[in-house]
Amino acid sequence: TSSNAAPADAAVVDNTAPLPSFILKDISKMSDEDFIDMVQHDSVMYFIDRADPGTRLVGKGESTAVSLVGSNGFGLMAHCIAAERDWLTREEAAERVLKILDTFLNKASHFRGTFWWITDSATAQTNPYGGGYDVVETSYVCAGALVCKQYFNGDSETEKKIRGHVDAIYARVEFDAYLADAKGYRRNTMAWTYDPVKKQYSDFRIAGYHEAMITYIIALGSPTHSIPDKCWEGWTGGYQWKKIFGQEYFFCPALFTHQYTQAWMDLRNGQDAATRKKGITYFENSKRATLSHIAYAKKNPEKMPGYGPIWGLTDCGCPLHEHGFGGHGVPPSDWDLASDDGTVAFSAAGGSIVFTPKESIEFLRHVYTKFGDKIYDQWGFHDSMNVKTGWFAVEHDPLNKGAMICLIENHRSGLIWKLFMQNAEVKNAMKKAGFQPVKTAPKTKPSAPPKGKTGAI
Repeated sequence: TSSNAAPADAAVVDNTAPLPSFILKDISKMSDEDFIDMVQHDSVMYFIDRADPGTRLVGKGESTAVSLVGSNGFGLMAHCIAAERDWLTREEAAERVLKILDTFLNKASHFRGTFWWITDSATAQTNPYGGGYDVVETSYVCAGALVCKQYFNGDSETEKKIRGHVDAIYARVEFDAYLADAKGYRRNTMAWTYDPVKKQYSDFRIAGYHEAMITYIIALGSPTHSIPDKCWEGWTGGYQWKKIFGQEYFFCPALFTHQYTQAWMDLRNGQDAATRKKGITYFENSKRATLSHIAYAKKNPEKMPGYGPIWGLTDCGCPLHEHGFGGHGVPPSDWDLASDDGTVAFSAAGGSIVFTPKESIEFLRHVYTKFGDKIYDQWGFHDSMNVKTGWFAVEHDPLNKGAMICLIENHRSGLIWKLFMQNAEVKNAMKKAGFQPVKTAPKTKPSAPPKGKTGAI
């Protein structure tokens, strides 16, 4: 799975603006709707306030000097949400979106239309930490852009330019080139990256159930460089069906892998061959994955303080991993980075709000009340905390945060689902992937009663 970590010793220029004063609100008398509105608003403002003034690329951490490319796909949609909820005027949002798109179309370094996985915010030309051009991160940008194409459908010159820029960025990406492997042979799965130093594609293939399902949909729907229909079978061929803490589902240990694609895609009522065979939908699959995390936290086999009300494991900042970032997931797993070391990202439960609204909102209210400004500021929840060591992240993760705000919007209104799914390219991709309407509604099996005791923190 993709990593949004940067080396701890990497030099970055700190051009952080003075922080506005922040006063934690008393949420005890807030309704759930008012509370979620607050969380979403504050989180959306991260993408407004923490962007480079020239390129409008969103920064990571305490500086806006470095941008995770894929986070700008979520950032594009954050502007749609801001306009829809009157947190920005439509004109302000459109101008900012156009600047982001202009950066990717006319300024950013690219290889066959694909961008770095991480870049400098000021020019989008360099990759400060090394690594290749990343088709997954690029697909996030394209997917976010397609949402903007539908939202900004007006007759103003700015909105017309937005639609033109979206089409140009999407059409330029040579998704089919990423079917090559390191030796140049074409396969029915995509390479994750292209190494410009070695001048070869990665042998790390995009296959099996994880966050990059959206990449195949974007690639299948490309109007200029689409991949063959059979590649969907290459993607699904790596699925693992497991029973984890009372739930059977296509397994991946970290919750972000069950969330990212469905920030865009409404998968509640459609099935491909893989889900049809199991009698579920991908939405149901992610719901089961979330319930397995909840059941794991209640059982709490590692006796982590506070687990039960606190739940959800995913990739995030972590004091116990090299470079301060690590993979976390519900065990058992053969993924060597998946572990439970007590580090919990707030987006893990928060981003699952479309699957488990009651439990996700209860989690967010619980940690907000218990830990206050140790975990929350004017831009919403920080990245993560470790219940075992008492460590609290001070940074925000724009990838996890970006997915969470879009999933919150889908929970509240379905806006992002509606906008993304009405694109002709998406409809064509779904058809090529073999999606058909659900004939029988899938049912969730209740989790087994937990054994063991929860801790206290």
